[in-house]
Amino acid sequence: MLVFESCGFGVLAILMLVTAVLVLVGLYTQLVWPLTNWDLTEVPWESFEPLAIGVLVLLFVGGSTIGFFMVTGAALPKKPGTPTSVPKAAPGSSRLGASASQRVVDFRADRWRQHELGEKAGQTLPRR
Repeated sequence: MLVFESCGFGVLAILMLVTAVLVLVGLYTQLVWPLTNWDLTEVPWESFEPLAIGVLVLLFVGGSTIGFFMVTGAALPKKPGTPTSVPKAAPGSSRLGASASQRVVDFRADRWRQHELGEKAGQTLPRR
C-alpha cells in the first residue's frame, strides 16, 4: 500500500509536468506562431527522445521518493519532548522511575485527571 501511495506522488509530478507543457504549447500557439509563422518543422524532435524519457523517469522517481517520505511521516518535524515509544514496565512493578518518557506519561495522566475532574489547567493536583 505504501508503494502505491508513493507512486501516486510520482504520477502527480508527471501530470504537473504535462500540464505545464500544455500551457506552454497553448501560449506558443496563441502568441508566437500567429506572429512568426514558425511551426517548428525544421526541429529534429527524434534527437530529444532520450532526454525526454530521462526527464520523465527522473521526475517519476523523484516524485515517488518525495511521496514516500511524506506518506511515512519522515518529512514531518518531530515534536520536541515527545517520545517515539514509551518503555514497558517491568513485570510486577507499577512505576518506571523518573525517566523523560515517564515524565511525559505522568504529564499526560495529570492532564487527563484534570480533564476528568473538570479542573482548570493551571491548578496542580496531588499525586496518587
